[in-house]
Amino acid sequence: MVLKNSNLENSTYILWGKKRHIYEFAYMFNFLKILGYIPVDNENHYNIALEEYTITELGKNGSKELILVICDPEIHDYVALMQKYELQNKVSYMHFEEFFEYLDPFTPEILAGRKIAVWGTGETEKNFQIACKENEYHIKADIYIDNNVKENDTKYCGCIVKPLSEINNIEEYFVIVASIYYRDIKKELDKCGLREKKDYLPFSCFSSRPSKMLEKQIHAEEMVDFYCNRPYTWFYYAWFGAYSCCSTWVNYPIGNPASDSPEECWNSTVAKLYRLSADTRTYCFCKKDACGIMNGRKLVQKRVTEYMLPEKITLGLDYTCNLHCASCREHIQVAGGEQLRIRQEMADEIIRTGWLEKTKELELSGSGEALFSKIDRKILFSNEECRRNSISLMSNGILLNKDNLQKLKEHFKSIRINISIDAATESTYKVLRRGGDWNVLMNNLALVCDMRQKNEIEYVEIRMVVQKRNYKEMLDFIELGKKYCVDKVVFTKLLNWDMYSTEEYLEEAMLTENGHIQDELEKILKLKAFSDEMVVITEFKRFIK
Repeated sequence: MVLKNSNLENSTYILWGKKRHIYEFAYMFNFLKILGYIPVDNENHYNIALEEYTITELGKNGSKELILVICDPEIHDYVALMQKYELQNKVSYMHFEEFFEYLDPFTPEILAGRKIAVWGTGETEKNFQIACKENEYHIKADIYIDNNVKENDTKYCGCIVKPLSEINNIEEYFVIVASIYYRDIKKELDKCGLREKKDYLPFSCFSSRPSKMLEKQIHAEEMVDFYCNRPYTWFYYAWFGAYSCCSTWVNYPIGNPASDSPEECWNSTVAKLYRLSADTRTYCFCKKDACGIMNGRKLVQKRVTEYMLPEKITLGLDYTCNLHCASCREHIQVAGGEQLRIRQEMADEIIRTGWLEKTKELELSGSGEALFSKIDRKILFSNEECRRNSISLMSNGILLNKDNLQKLKEHFKSIRINISIDAATESTYKVLRRGGDWNVLMNNLALVCDMRQKNEIEYVEIRMVVQKRNYKEMLDFIELGKKYCVDKVVFTKLLNWDMYSTEEYLEEAMLTENGHIQDELEKILKLKAFSDEMVVITEFKRFIK
């Protein structure tokens, strides 16, 4: 990272304040020349690898070339101490929040005085608008660009839409590319003489605001007796974004495969902020109510300091699926043509890193059905794409037939399978898992059970997304798990993937308006069967009185 003010980058600093805030600043700005620190508390939780000074030493040896950075939201007491020790004429000082804006991917100045062109009028552009609102980026498009527009005077969000070829003065605009086809569009903009970061940016730059994130971090409270190392260990690499945890459990992506390489995502400023929140145990960028790990139990995992590559990678690059479940999508979706090409390019990017072979755990698929996806099947069954001994597979079970199970057995020594079912009866299954076949699923479960008992599969779990249409079958679902010798029976909350209105979602998810589960679901969860070791209800534990 290069600071926009080069004088700041070339200066020398001593940090002064509470150890936690010193640690936060030193962690995020470790590229600065930090000489040491002066603590005002005795907190031993933070390992600060800098030389420790005292304020009196600074009074004797101060220099105007040295900048004292006050690392504390409250600055007044520090200014009073500087006056007491007559430091005003010996050192310069700054408040640490003055540096925060330098973490942001661009400065407001590059937009000043320029008209805004947004390239894209699809789902990605809608997500861009949402991100701008949430992160307080006040962006108003003057024109939209879409090369597929077929009619003159086409409008989107009240603005004219034109193909690039019809915009003669494109250099007058700052272009924000709100499209999954960023790399293709980049080539066109480069041909027009526009420069990345000076004349155009990808939409992912607006998905978060690191300066505001760090501001939130320094004011957040620590969680006692809880440490989660996921920001250091897990990489969820999906077509809609890259994350350091489950995308539904955190607020911001750490990057986007459409415009960023896997290495850029994993080492991004936002990824660093997530790791900082883990080090300080604030987890202030996590959706604590949604997180299955935080709900109902304490957790103290092994601390991780080495993270050159992720320990676990979950791939969700292809939304292709053979089912269209009631809570997920309206119809069967299969990526083809340009959609398939762009996702294959994303897959090629992460294959290039070698991470898929080196990571301890590789999991497919976080978006669709891995055994139905051309991209995922190639990774699973082609030795040219990925050579490894273990695999974790998320599946709806319909394609876990004898042929595919045999292929998995031939390619991997260790196989772990997570099967989403959502029902314990054929009638409910038909309603919720549209396109599936209950008899085929039961036959496949029998095959999986046989391989599990022979230790040809290392681990099997079945999952139910609990909702109004299946909660009465939860006990039978546990029995289904026992029948087919699974290791875990997991119950999770229903999420709203834009399939319901707010009112419909609360009704279907069996939640009250204040977010608590309805009484009839709570009564079921209190039954003895749910205390069995094989049953996991972590996401619901905090609701049970």
